[in-house]
This record gives sequence, structure tokens and C-alpha cells, in this order.
Amino acid sequence: MRPSRVILTMTAAGSAGAALAAQPGSFAGPAEPLLALCLAGVTAVTPATVSSAWSLAPATLLPVLILPALYLSAVVARRREGAAPPAWRAGLFAAGWLLLAVAVVSPLCRLAANLAWAHMVQHVILVALAPPLLLLGAEGVWSRGAPAPTRRGATWAWLARPAGAGLAYGAAIWFWHVPRLYEAALRDGALHLVMLATLVGVSLVFWRSILVAARGDAGTALAATPVLLTTLMHTGMLGALLTFSSGLWFPLMAPGALAFGLSPLADQQLAGLIMWVPMGLVYMAAALGLVACGLAPGAADAARAGRRRAIV
Repeated sequence: MRPSRVILTMTAAGSAGAALAAQPGSFAGPAEPLLALCLAGVTAVTPATVSSAWSLAPATLLPVLILPALYLSAVVARRREGAAPPAWRAGLFAAGWLLLAVAVVSPLCRLAANLAWAHMVQHVILVALAPPLLLLGAEGVWSRGAPAPTRRGATWAWLARPAGAGLAYGAAIWFWHVPRLYEAALRDGALHLVMLATLVGVSLVFWRSILVAARGDAGTALAATPVLLTTLMHTGMLGALLTFSSGLWFPLMAPGALAFGLSPLADQQLAGLIMWVPMGLVYMAAALGLVACGLAPGAADAARAGRRRAIV
């Protein structure tokens, strides 16, 4: 972005902030109804209204409600077979589900359409926190042994491996942080749903590949570690770019930042730090977990024995 454009953007944002100060709760148009998606341009979220800015849009609420219903029905079925998962796994699944609900139903969802830092918190939940918790909690609930190999499975086998899944995961994260694409997703409901579905879907594939590697032999676990470290580096790079950029990436969010007493650039810098540090710590912890799985004495033998019992 050219300096002149940055100055014009900041000036426009400042004018919006002045209007906000004079008429609290009036920026970005009328408030969205409760059943609308979390989009920018029409949602009026201010410090005074944030506690009531929930989103019960059916397109996002229904999947959130259906997920625990499917999980409970599967748990009941497994219990009848005498193979109910332990309570701690149900706790992990519940934690992942709760985080998912916070990201797309709670006021965080509407804040994410108006504040860059809230957007980043939402994305950290969707790509780095909720998916691994959901997968850890669901382990042994839906899976009943190794699936039979199919032609389609062989075609997409690269996506099930950490390297392929990591490539798709990284591409999705960078793709949806391209400023024009992200702002377009905040304006268009269909594109917004595509963005959410892509991020969550690819993240589930990625974290599943990591968990499968952790359950494998020592070589498999250690070989997947560089994928997590690469993810740590490229997401940290994206966070650093946001933090140190002198221009606004998402001018659409400038009025929202000013409404909460932040300069648009400070809001963007905070978003970059959230991606750079807390999100990076998740990948670092997962990488250390893989190393521990690979180096633990007898871990590989136990994993192989467990897989044999599951198949039998």
C-alpha cells in the first residue's frame, strides 16, 4: 500500500472514529438481526453492545449443535458394545466443542468482523485449538479399525500424511489472510461460510495427520516434527508481517478498532502478535509432544500392539 493511500485510509478511519464518539453504537450501519452471519458493514458492535452481540445464524449454529448430538449417539453405541471411551476423552471433546461455539456463536464472532485482534483469536481457535481437542476426544468413538484401502484413498493419500496436510493447512491460512480475500469474505455471506468451512476442514485433516504420526512408530513421529516446526515458522512470519507492517492490511476494520479505543494499526499489530506468539506456542507444544512420542521407550511397540488389537 502506497504511503498516500495509508494516509487517506487513516484519515478516513479518524473521521469514522469521530462519528463514533458522537453517536455511540452507530458505526457500520444498523445492527444485524440475531440470526444473521457475522459480517462487516452492517454489524454495530461497540463496548456497550458487545455482551449482547451473539450470532445464532442457522448456517453456523446448526453444525455446532449437530456435532455433540452425533458424538453422544456414537458414545452410546460404543458403550453398548462395551468399548465406551474414557471420561477424559469426552472432556477434551467438550472443550473443543465449547471453543468452536465461542468462535462462531459468541460475541467473539461479531467482534472478529470488526477488530483484527478478535479475528485472529477466532482463527487461532478454529485452526489450532478446537480441531486437535475434537480429534483427541473423538478417538475411539467413531473409528473402529483401519479402513479398507480404496482407489480414492490412494489418490488422496498425500493429504493424510503430515507433509501433504501441512502444505494444505499452510496454504489455507495464507490464502484467507490475503487482504482482499478476507475483506470479501467479511462482506459476502456465502464466501464467509466457505472460509470457515475451509479453515476448519483443512485443520481437522492436518491435526489428524499429526495425531496419527504420534501414534505410529518412533520414526513416523519424529519425521512429522519438521512439519510442525515449518508451520510454526511460516505462521510466525505471517504474524510478524502483520505486526511490523506500516500499512493497514484490513482497512474495513479501521472503524471497529477506533470504536474500542485502538488505532487501526495498533489493532493490526496486536493481531499479528497473537498469531506470532500464542499460536506459535501451540505448534511448539505439539512438536515437543511428537518428539516425546518418538523418544519414549516402548512407545512404538505399544502403539503397534494397540493397532493390532483394534484391527482384530
